This record gives sequence, structure tokens and C-alpha cells, in this order.
Amino acid sequence: MTGIEALTQAALLRYRATNVGPDHHVVILASTANYPPLVEAYQEAARMTGADPVLIVYRDRPRFSGLPEAVVRASADADVLADMNLPAWVYTDSHARVVRALRERGGRWVWTAGFEEDVENFLRTPPGDSLLRARFRIVKRMIDSAGVIRITSPLGTNLTVERGDPAARISHPPADWSAAGVVGFAPPEDGVNGTIAFVGALRIQGPRLYKRHITTPIRMSVTRGRLTGIDTTHADARFLWDWFSSFDDPFAYQFAHTNLGFDHRVKLQPLDNYAVHVYFGGVLLAFGMNFSPFFGSAGVRAKNHVDMLLTGASYEIDGLKILEGGEFTEASGLLNPSLEESA
Repeated sequence: MTGIEALTQAALLRYRATNVGPDHHVVILASTANYPPLVEAYQEAARMTGADPVLIVYRDRPRFSGLPEAVVRASADADVLADMNLPAWVYTDSHARVVRALRERGGRWVWTAGFEEDVENFLRTPPGDSLLRARFRIVKRMIDSAGVIRITSPLGTNLTVERGDPAARISHPPADWSAAGVVGFAPPEDGVNGTIAFVGALRIQGPRLYKRHITTPIRMSVTRGRLTGIDTTHADARFLWDWFSSFDDPFAYQFAHTNLGFDHRVKLQPLDNYAVHVYFGGVLLAFGMNFSPFFGSAGVRAKNHVDMLLTGASYEIDGLKILEGGEFTEASGLLNPSLEESA
């Protein structure tokens, strides 16, 4: 199988998981920054479902800038939207409008990869994994019924995160995306306190992309949901503190959301967007903007967003330790869950 054939088959599996068929109005949303073989694969795969897809390609835009009105209207009118460049408009008014419009009309999203860095894990993680689906059901149920989550590590992380009202601060992704290897939520704005000794994968999502592995702990303090300091004793820590400070905006320091990842198939080395969010046993700690219907009533607007995947951590939900040292515990029920959970 050639490279483009493999990508097309991977895209086709994602369409089929979303039940795309001939009667659906499929919109593929791409920019000039997207990887051309992936764009081609999503077009051909949509045709293979019997649909007559519409491809919209816009000139690459700065991250978090939003999309032109004509693109927004066309996206909101889709039955199925395959969005290949989410960073251009996530956490913007235009994205929120499309999310709400699709929800009201019963429209759906196809999980996509859009960039060359995404290819390895895109091919590695086809939908339909029953173990992943079972884990999703368990984690979503535990997080939605949680009161307080505690995140710790041997290096010194000791962070408490209030869950907040799950009806208002909904967990993401929704239950009908049960093939996703992650559950996350945005806590109350003042509901996070403690210290972080961060090691793992750092991915600054914008306004400019920056990514790297962090092996020397970055020590951070969080009080009432805001980052209040970083111990700048080494280069990575100084860079991160300078980055936060450069925005001259108190909302730049806001704790945005936290995710628990459990996709056992993902490799972290590419540091692509999917891997940073869903890595098995990884705890994502994000700062900056979180204005999105995906997170319910959360609504912090800022100029920045950073995703920090903490590895080797422990994770407790109301005193029940479900992750210890980056490994799921027997008590969590996640190591070998009953596949009946996936039903």
C-alpha cells in the first residue's frame, strides 16, 4: 500500500466511524498550511463513502485568528465537518458559532489530522478500538461525578483541581465521540491550587507553535486558578516564564483545562497535537484561553494557550487513586475493563 493509499484508508475509517453516507453534505475545511497528501486523502475517502464532498481551502491564518465569514457559514451548514486546521480558529467567536450551529442541527465532526507531524499517530490510531471505548466510558463517568481531583508526582507536583458543576462545565469530548482516548474539562476559574513540577511534553499552541520535551522539572505555583510564579533556575523555565510575561495580560496565566489521556497506541515522540492530549497515563495541564462551547460555561479569553503533558504523575478522584507514577491502577478499572463498557 502506498503512502496516499494508507492515508486514504485511515481517513475512510474515520468517516465510517461517523456514519458518513451518500446523503450527507460533507465539508472538508483546510488551509494552505495543511499537508497536501492528507487533504487529498480526506477528499478521496469522502467520495468512497458515496458523499459528494466540498473542499474549502483558505489562505493560512495566524493561530486563534478566526475564519472568514463565508467559510464560517459554509462550515455551519455542513452535515459532517472534517476540520484540518483547528488551531487557526479554536477559542474564537467564529469557531463557537459553528460548534453551536452544528449541535443545533445534529451535525457531526470527523476527527482529522491536518499536518505532516500528525501522520504517524494518525495511521497508528484507527477508530473502533473497543478497549479505548471502554476506558472512555469509565473515565468520563468518574470525572463527571468527581468533587476534587488531586495530581501529584515524586518530583514535587501537588495540585488540587475542583471539578465544578458538570452540567455547566461539560467534559470534552462528548459521549458520542467515545473513540477518543481522552477526557478533559475546564475547572472553575478559581478552582486550582498548588504546585507543579513539570516534566513531559510542552506544546505551546499559540500564538506561535513551539514544542519540546522537558526533562528537568519546571517548578510552578498556582493559586486560585492563576499561575503565580515559575522558578527560573534553568533555561526552559526562564523561557516559559518570559513567554507568559510577554502578553502583559492577567488572563494569560489562567488555568484553562486538564485532561486525562488513555490511548495506549499513541507515540509521544512526534509531539503532535493528538499525542499531547491523549498519551496513555499522561495528565494535561493547560493555561491561557479556554473560551469554547466544548467546555460549556468556561469563557476565559486570552492571547495564548499552552498544553503541558505531565508524565509520571499520580491522579486521584475524591481519594481514589486511578493513576500512580504514570500507570493506571487496578482500582481504576482501566487496565482490563469489561468490553461491555463500550456498548
